Order: sequence, then structure tokens, then C-alpha cells
Amino acid sequence: IGVYQWNLLNMTGGHSDPIWDLKWLLKTNERNESLVSISTDGNVLQWSLKKGLLVSTLMQLKRGGVGEGWISRTAAGLCFDFLPEDSTRYVTGTEEGSIHLSNVSHNEQYLDTYENQNG
Repeated sequence: IGVYQWNLLNMTGGHSDPIWDLKWLLKTNERNESLVSISTDGNVLQWSLKKGLLVSTLMQLKRGGVGEGWISRTAAGLCFDFLPEDSTRYVTGTEEGSIHLSNVSHNEQYLDTYENQNG
């Protein structure tokens, strides 16, 4: 087993805020694996190990609706997980309490959103 130490924070194309969750994503049909991370910078990134360390954006999390006093429309990501039955779909949890269902093939919009319920 190889042990790798990379600084994923502030790497070109990498995160600019702390990383809150990491998961290995195994693609059995491609015999390929990658590391997926989520950060309070609002990005869900996929780190490919196939040809060195390459990064791509799976999703940039956005806040929904209209917020009072928002400085940014970017939502801070805290956690995520892939669906056990379909590794192309994943859910993300944000600081605002929203949960978003997304697909690795569509980085511009959510498949579904579950909003924080007050009360």
C-alpha cells in the first residue's frame, strides 16, 4: 500500500477553505479510483490518480432562494456520500442545512434538494 501526502488545500484548482469530508470512489468498470472531497469553499472536487494528481469539479454548491445579507451565493459544504446502489449519484450536506442530490455527470444543477425544516 502506497502512502501519499498531498496538500489538497490551495493546490491549483484545489480547495481554498478547509476540507470537511473525503471519500474514495472506486470505478470498477474502469479499474480506476479517485478521491472526492468537499469543503466550506462550496466545491465538491474529484482527485484522479490515473495520471498523477488531476482535479476536476463535480459541483459548486449554491445557496437556494433569496437570503438576507448574503455576501456569496456559494453554500459551504460539510459532508457527502455516494448512493450505495449508484456510485454516479451522491448527496451533499451544507452549512445552511440543505441536502442536495447530484450526479457526477451534471455539475451545473442538482437533481433534487431537501431544505432545512424549521419548527
